[in-house]
Amino acid sequence: MKSLPNYRFYLVSLLITCLNFSCTVQKNNITLTSALPANTPVNAAYYIENEPVQLVNGLAEREAAPGSASKIKVAMLGEVLYSDLNYDKEKDAL
Repeated sequence: MKSLPNYRFYLVSLLITCLNFSCTVQKNNITLTSALPANTPVNAAYYIENEPVQLVNGLAEREAAPGSASKIKVAMLGEVLYSDLNYDKEKDAL
């Protein structure tokens, strides 16, 4: 069984990466028209390098360039943990 600190490492790495992209990239008014309901982080939509990425069961894949054989893959690692981060008595995803 994996220990909780390993999950924290993956979670912190993911959060730092996401925060880095969201703080350094100028936001455009891009709407995710095909976005699924984000009832869990593994089905949520994220902006990575100013491009919308829709995860489905923790995975997303798209062409690196139009017509390219190369693919860009995004995968969520680890387990989703829930805890009350802001003391509002509702569980937040970590």
